[in-house]
Amino acid sequence: MKRNQTTASLVVLTIAGVATALAWAGERVPERVPERIPVESESVVMQAKLNSCQRILNGLVSKNFLEIERGAKELNRSIDAMAVEGQIDQVYLHHQTEMRRLTHKLLQATDDRNLDGASFTYMHTLTVCISCHEHCRDVLKITEAPVLRTPGAQGVVPIPVEESEATRPYEEPVIR
Repeated sequence: MKRNQTTASLVVLTIAGVATALAWAGERVPERVPERIPVESESVVMQAKLNSCQRILNGLVSKNFLEIERGAKELNRSIDAMAVEGQIDQVYLHHQTEMRRLTHKLLQATDDRNLDGASFTYMHTLTVCISCHEHCRDVLKITEAPVLRTPGAQGVVPIPVEESEATRPYEEPVIR
């Protein structure tokens, strides 16, 4: 099982590396993402989706419509890659359908060279991602919420509500 996960991770990383290198070289990247990604683990597929979203974001901030298109195509192919066996319900299917619709809308925005439309659609895509994760975590109980901690930290780290003496530009503390 561990070997399969490692192999799948290497395949995804190799595809991403080749695509990135060719994109930086300014060449058109041939479609190398398979129609159905072989699922070895959920984390590999979710990492591929995250990489696709990162590619879209990189394209948005650099106004690179080809990069946005590549990311949207990769994301569209990875939507069906992770079937939650025995756990699929109508809400999950709705999220899946909505993601598919949004990736097509992103592709249309890139064809029209509409950066504002692509940006808005990307933001909507992120809200659907968050909503689907909440549903899978809280309703379907497929995954647990990750516990994020700083190494060595003890519980909650408070956020300061006053400026320190060294950085305070005014006589009175700034309440936030």
